[in-house]
Amino acid sequence: MKKTIKLSLEPYFGNLYVAHTKEAYNNKHKSLFGDYDEIKPLMGGRFASANDKHGTLTYLIWAKDKNFLVHEMSHVVLDLFEITGIDPRECGGEPFCYMLCSLLSRCK
Repeated sequence: MKKTIKLSLEPYFGNLYVAHTKEAYNNKHKSLFGDYDEIKPLMGGRFASANDKHGTLTYLIWAKDKNFLVHEMSHVVLDLFEITGIDPRECGGEPFCYMLCSLLSRCK
């Protein structure tokens, strides 16, 4: 299993990386954003968002289990929707739910 995977955010812009371990998260954070992130001992997951070294909107998450993965992935979708001007409650939340399900289904 790869320690970090890259997922497409299509039809939106940007990159999403999912780290499978805290160590992989911090190493990827350093390579993408230039510094390490602070992960406190009791944290079950972490979400980071910034422009990478090339100016591309980039998300990075780590989650210790599926419950935290849904939580952290929701941050990604909500942030992306805010940037693109989409109300996540529109159409009963369908745009949010479909995007979240799409990302989670590819996150192995």
